[in-house]
Amino acid sequence: MPIRRQLPNRFKDLVYADSVKIVHLDPHLIDLLDRYPTSFSIVNRSALGACKTKVVLLALDGIEPSYGNLVSGRYPLSMEFGLVYRTGEMSAAGTAFVEFIHSPEGVGILRSHGVQATGGDK
Repeated sequence: MPIRRQLPNRFKDLVYADSVKIVHLDPHLIDLLDRYPTSFSIVNRSALGACKTKVVLLALDGIEPSYGNLVSGRYPLSMEFGLVYRTGEMSAAGTAFVEFIHSPEGVGILRSHGVQATGGDK
């Protein structure tokens, strides 16, 4: 969900300067973060592992964007991810992948990238 929808009162009058670069794909955004060390971005935490330079996470109203703060509801910004597949029966590889991401090892990998796995619809 875009940040303007999650925090409408804070961003309703936001106007970008002509010098602002707007990109829509994480790889392009990560490239800009690496290229311009004083830049600011709103990016998925799961994309930060691709950064080659140090990235500093900022708190929102003093609340860090941590896993614990997200699942407790204290940190208000999140984005929903989903798995997309064709209708019909899922392949054996697809089924194995879904089972893996719900396993303790898969959940740990997702969590290390700032992603909270849920049961969802299988």
